[in-house]
Amino acid sequence: MQNNIVIIGFGKQGQEYFESIEKLSNITIKAIVDSSFYEENHLEKARLKVREDIVILDKVEDLKEYENCTAIICIPHKYHFEITKNCIKKGFNIIKEKPLDYSYLNAKKLEDISIKYNKKIFTLCQRIYDPIFSEFIRKINLIGKPYALQYDYFLSHNGFVAQTYL
Repeated sequence: MQNNIVIIGFGKQGQEYFESIEKLSNITIKAIVDSSFYEENHLEKARLKVREDIVILDKVEDLKEYENCTAIICIPHKYHFEITKNCIKKGFNIIKEKPLDYSYLNAKKLEDISIKYNKKIFTLCQRIYDPIFSEFIRKINLIGKPYALQYDYFLSHNGFVAQTYL
């Protein structure tokens, strides 16, 4: 089965996802959406990086529905709720770059919407390109096999703290 992906946000994180996904044979990137594409030079730069068959858009509203499709959302946190909600309603499963949301109430709303539309939401924190994680992986043999790794992610938003255990 071929899995289809749309990438929403083509900044640093979106481009890292793009580069990683492009190497996978069972996943097809159907579209990339970024609000900066309305600026002509940004669109031209993006077009140089992606295949011609990938649709490039500057608005999520223009994104068509694709069968068996997941939207990877990697945009600034303050836009996650609305974009995620709209993508679920369009029929996409969701992979979100951290956090799920700033508030419990919005996270609960997203859960309710995903149940109503029978769609999945996954939240992750990708750090394979971060120098501290690269260095950790390179030197892990110095400490032996860890039984746990704790990564604390802090946002300065009303004391919100997300902890990830690997």
